[in-house]
Amino acid sequence: MREEKDEVARLIDENWRRAWPVPLKPLEDELLSSWLVRLSGAHGLTLSSFCNAVWPKKGVRLLDLEVLPKAEILNTLAEKTRTPMTKVEATTLTVYDGRLFIDTSHRQIQWVLRYGRDRNRETTQCGLQYCPDCLREDEEPYFRREWRLALVVICPQHRLQLHDCCHRCGQAVRLIRSVIDDTGYGLSGTITTCWNCRVDLRDMPENLRVSVPPAELEYQQFLLESPREGWVEIRGDGPVFSYLYFDGLYQVLVLLLRPGSKGRRSIQQQAFERYGLSSSELALPERPLAGNFMRLGVAERRKLLSLASQLLADWPNEFLAFCRANNFGYTEVGRFNRTLPYWFYRVVYEQLSRGRYCYTKQEFDSIIDYLQRKNGHAPTRQEVLPYLSDGLRDIRFGAWEPIRTWGKKRECPYCQKTTIYRRAGFVPTNGKPRFKCTQCQRSYTLNSTQVFHTKEERSTAFQLYVEGHRISDIALRLSVSRTAVRNWIKAEAHQTPGSESVLLLLMRTKIERECPYCQQITIHGKAGFVAGSNKPRFKCKQCQRAYTPNRSMVVHTKEERLTAFQLYVEGHRISDIARRLEVSETAVRGWIRAHQASESPSA
Repeated sequence: MREEKDEVARLIDENWRRAWPVPLKPLEDELLSSWLVRLSGAHGLTLSSFCNAVWPKKGVRLLDLEVLPKAEILNTLAEKTRTPMTKVEATTLTVYDGRLFIDTSHRQIQWVLRYGRDRNRETTQCGLQYCPDCLREDEEPYFRREWRLALVVICPQHRLQLHDCCHRCGQAVRLIRSVIDDTGYGLSGTITTCWNCRVDLRDMPENLRVSVPPAELEYQQFLLESPREGWVEIRGDGPVFSYLYFDGLYQVLVLLLRPGSKGRRSIQQQAFERYGLSSSELALPERPLAGNFMRLGVAERRKLLSLASQLLADWPNEFLAFCRANNFGYTEVGRFNRTLPYWFYRVVYEQLSRGRYCYTKQEFDSIIDYLQRKNGHAPTRQEVLPYLSDGLRDIRFGAWEPIRTWGKKRECPYCQKTTIYRRAGFVPTNGKPRFKCTQCQRSYTLNSTQVFHTKEERSTAFQLYVEGHRISDIALRLSVSRTAVRNWIKAEAHQTPGSESVLLLLMRTKIERECPYCQQITIHGKAGFVAGSNKPRFKCKQCQRAYTPNRSMVVHTKEERLTAFQLYVEGHRISDIARRLEVSETAVRGWIRAHQASESPSA
């Protein structure tokens, strides 16, 4: 521990301001974090102590330096190790900007694996990959820059699948914790040591080494060489910038990760079936996200890249054949992405944008004649449907002529006629949409149990009301709502001549009430609702006072008001008057003001 403090003092001392004691240079295609771990180990420090000594209070070890490099850190490394600035910048991932991706947001850069925990905060994302054979053969082991890329899943030199976690404990690789300070024994571990179980990542068993077929190896080499050249040859479009090709490849991977909709299988399942693979080995995510591909493990990313390479092979013939065989159009493939490169968008829009094909009567009759001659009887609906495309399976047949039901035509459950319908709001209880038939002008709800009441029930309700029965008793007797009974009575009264008295009685029983203040039975108008309870309020036409029905009303007499005023004139306080009369102080104050205003308006 004391030796580590001495090394920290040497780094800060005046004598070492120009260059560090061990100015290690970055190796070929080395990652910045790997270089920092080697530098700290060469000075006898952990990465945390080294960064705190060189960049105090900067939190360097907590940053993703390859994605978010700081000019101050890069300048210090170039000056202290006497390394050209171009080599220092080559250790970051900014060299891929404009060749592999366009850096528009540091939060989610395309094709770059990120450190940190997953969204569920339970598992750690594997942000770095490695090849155990490459680390074993290195004279001084180091991690390559391309191992941070999500599209790199194979080591071209050893033809093996990369690994993104420890082969013993399964934890993600974390370089900042590979070298630790063991109290009393100095530094412990190397850059190839697992931070969790302290096993050497180079000592991987032979049964865990996964070899890859030549086709996948060839496509991996193509993906690595394209960013270096800066362009890719596309059939029909000529050479395009390499990042445009990778944008199209990323769109294909997003489609393979998109779940199915409306009972249809996903594009991934169709692709697995077309190329003879098992889709049960790769699970779809719960919801489609832009960065789902970067969150997958190396084995799953390798399977998806293999599928994408077969779809993009012989462009665009193989891709169009796959989409047409599974009835995938422009809506499923390219409509929901506004950043498609032109070489991909042109093929998808021109070849997969199609309207709904409409069969003619001659074509439809030829199918019927063929099936009748083949089977010896008139074909059924199920026998005809296989000869139609999936987009036309919503056709209803009447006398074997296609009658389209999609659009704004439906069959009314009341008049049983297929006519144009209109929207008529929603059901208040469950929010289901309601529609109105233009033929019978009646509203209905789709897939709901319709209750039909006969004319005899309506006439019975009207007769019972004329005999003097209450509406609530009639509704209970007929097992319907009181609103329905009231509407039936009103409709029958309008149709029956000489029933004005029935309508007047119905209206009087609805709006005539007894005022709790003046005790007069008059017509009361509505006056809003009670705040907080939504209870209706009414206003008496006689005394012009508002009240709430079925509410305990406290009515104070004129003698109480006069007594309160006399006590106030005698010098009693308002609180004492309120306590004596068992009312509120606000009521007493209002009575006094009203009495003063009535006696003397100018007072």
